[in-house]
Amino acid sequence: MTAMLSLMAVALLTISAPVAQAQIFVAGQNDNTIRRFTTGGVGSVFVPASAGVQVQIGGMAFHSSGDLYVVNNGNHSIDKIAPDGTRSFFSALYPVSVGGIIFDNAGVDLYVANSGNGIISKYAPDGTRSTFASHLFGLPWTPNSLAFDGSGALYASLNGENTIRLYDINGNSAIFADASDGLAGPQGLVYRAGFFYVANQNNNTIWKIDSSGNGTLFAGVPGETTHGLYYPNALAFDSTGNLFVSNSGDSSIWKFDQNGVGSAFVPPYGPFVSPGAIAIKDQQCAPAVLGSPLLYAGFTVSGTIGCSYSIEWSPNSGNNGPWTPLTTITLSSSSYSYIDPTPVINNNSRFYRAIVQ
Repeated sequence: MTAMLSLMAVALLTISAPVAQAQIFVAGQNDNTIRRFTTGGVGSVFVPASAGVQVQIGGMAFHSSGDLYVVNNGNHSIDKIAPDGTRSFFSALYPVSVGGIIFDNAGVDLYVANSGNGIISKYAPDGTRSTFASHLFGLPWTPNSLAFDGSGALYASLNGENTIRLYDINGNSAIFADASDGLAGPQGLVYRAGFFYVANQNNNTIWKIDSSGNGTLFAGVPGETTHGLYYPNALAFDSTGNLFVSNSGDSSIWKFDQNGVGSAFVPPYGPFVSPGAIAIKDQQCAPAVLGSPLLYAGFTVSGTIGCSYSIEWSPNSGNNGPWTPLTTITLSSSSYSYIDPTPVINNNSRFYRAIVQ
């Protein structure tokens, strides 16, 4: 999946199939940013604080179009962010605190958990809002995070009630799981391959719950903070089964494999102060195409917007290298101009390639 270029000649090397690449987007609750990470943990700011977006726990969801839908608590709106970072207004929210959002399994309607008034809203593709379910305000029935199972039934975690509730097509609810099933301040909720995974903020664990509501410990040790979970907030799976967790206790992101074995993806007190929502975008990244040479050892890189590419150079024209990495770029437009900061000495040619990360 490479393309190569020298100052004297152009040689393109491609592989027929594109590469699948996951991108992990995380909202910074205290600095009002959204950061984007490669699977290798390389991060960059996708939406800066100057954009005016305030995102809370669970308040992001990808549409099949590639647009990222975001709860903007700052102006009580749902905003739509294109792959190039352009932001537009989608619809208005109730002027209350809002938790998780999720598209239905068909990718048509968007569901929003209004934790401030106990209402679960449904938004049509044109932004029209209707009430899907409501509870008596004042009771601890405030929905936090939402998940659909494989049949299209909606579930919500309710931190105050210490439950997960199941909703029928008319919005009527019943308790699906509670403290007897391992819940302890449930927050983030996701569904994968027949099981629900829920972040327990009150005892720093993640529980795995089957279709009957029976729970077992998936990750962490109850009451401890030394196993990668410290006030866990939001959860998200990538396509390979890795579970990503945001921790507000130490401002870290952890990754857990399918056996519940964890590793630090973003270290504690790294670029975040209280990370919140996580949304993962799995996409096919096209091979890079290097354009005509520019002045001063420069060239253009074209590929898939939002995908990350490693730019490398070699003194040899073949694909055997040795290859030296120069930088990693994430395309925010269809064509990126790159200038090699190291001058070519004695007219020796440098050959370049860009590889999907």
